[in-house]
Amino acid sequence: MFQIAVTLLSGQTTSVGVQGETRMDYIKREAQRNLKIGLYALVDSSGTLLKPWNRVKKVGLQEGSSVTAVVRTAQLIGDRGARGFAVLRADGGVVSWGHPSFGGDCLRAQPQLKDVAKVFANCGAFAAIRCDGTVVTWGNPNCGGNCRKVQAQLQDVKDICPGNVPPYRAIIEGAFAAIRNDGHVVTWGSPGCGGDSSMVQEELHSIIEVRATCGAFAALRADGKVIAWGEDSEATDLKAVEGELCSVERLFSNLRSFAAIRTDRRVVTWGCDIAGGNSSEVQEELHDVYDIAAVDLAFAAIKTDGSVVTWGNRKLGSNNAAVRSELYDVQQVCGTASSFAALRADGRVVTWGQPGAGGDSSCVQDQLHEICQVVAAESAFAALRSDGKVITWGRMDIGGDSSTVQPELRDVVTICSSRHAFSAIRADGRVISWGRADQGGDNSKLGAVDVFAIRERSL
Repeated sequence: MFQIAVTLLSGQTTSVGVQGETRMDYIKREAQRNLKIGLYALVDSSGTLLKPWNRVKKVGLQEGSSVTAVVRTAQLIGDRGARGFAVLRADGGVVSWGHPSFGGDCLRAQPQLKDVAKVFANCGAFAAIRCDGTVVTWGNPNCGGNCRKVQAQLQDVKDICPGNVPPYRAIIEGAFAAIRNDGHVVTWGSPGCGGDSSMVQEELHSIIEVRATCGAFAALRADGKVIAWGEDSEATDLKAVEGELCSVERLFSNLRSFAAIRTDRRVVTWGCDIAGGNSSEVQEELHDVYDIAAVDLAFAAIKTDGSVVTWGNRKLGSNNAAVRSELYDVQQVCGTASSFAALRADGRVVTWGQPGAGGDSSCVQDQLHEICQVVAAESAFAALRSDGKVITWGRMDIGGDSSTVQPELRDVVTICSSRHAFSAIRADGRVISWGRADQGGDNSKLGAVDVFAIRERSL
């Protein structure tokens, strides 16, 4: 046996006793225990990411060798369509709360929820990627909460895209699409949401990004080509824009349409015409675009000069005429179902769209300064200020009113939204939630848990 040094970027170091056949996941666990800090991965002296299953001898480590540890911090996971939250703790464990039938209860998956790297949510289920590239799911099977049929294919996964049905549908369905490191895509969940990709599977190679509408997925290949599948015939019909969908760099989506940014910073759209699938009215303005945000039936593009261009349903978010003069130096835009909020470089927030869904922020505008993060639920917004305070507005019963928890919303470091609730992590590791209890607004089962702490049972 000999010693390997594990070092943090801060300079803090610990030693782990190893043999030639010792795996990297063992070294990471022991270092995490010694350093009392969550670790995501190990990197060797050449900058190569060491896989959990790599063995000491195989990667050339010997007495006196040193590896660098990448720190993992706690993360909140939600989605504007989700009916609950999950928190990925610093030690790699996961806890969820919200509607028990739609992912709010992860008790059955707990034995597998260890050393988790990422978690994703859709309208009724969660999917977690572990550091070894395998996937764990829980929640409603019709939403992708059960991935047993494709479990054998879910190896070496690097990213997952959630797909949802519109919130007004009586039957809740969803799907997931996972991208593996070899560029192939694995889908599961409701076929109506794109959970069946068998018809295009031969084209799904070298994939670098996937996005979803309420009934379809679109995947971007490394060669700049886009492949779409699902039951939404408008969103999967690329014929009208096939000649323009070249050299695509990024994809975006709302409930019924897709948008693509090309390498020349022009935008191509397709899908439902009245939901942003037709951008002809603003096409001349859609140049030098670097990011796109969406509400249910409209898009907002941020240009490199900080201005914003909107299109889609004018009654549900695309009409920004009243605030157009305020939309400058914009850094980020996010949306509820029918309203947008733009965060400017000066830390101020500009809103437009349906007034009752967050489009009118006049009642809190004097508090919206030095803002560093904005998130959106279905009809409400929450903004995090640099002093750790949280400001909310919009529909009061689903998170727009945070008065009951305001005394606890101090020293907040990050915020997240579900469909009808919000959650925040404080600097002391406590999670504070508000909004509808059955949508994640009540996290009482978490208790006074410190999500930054390292638990022996998670190692």
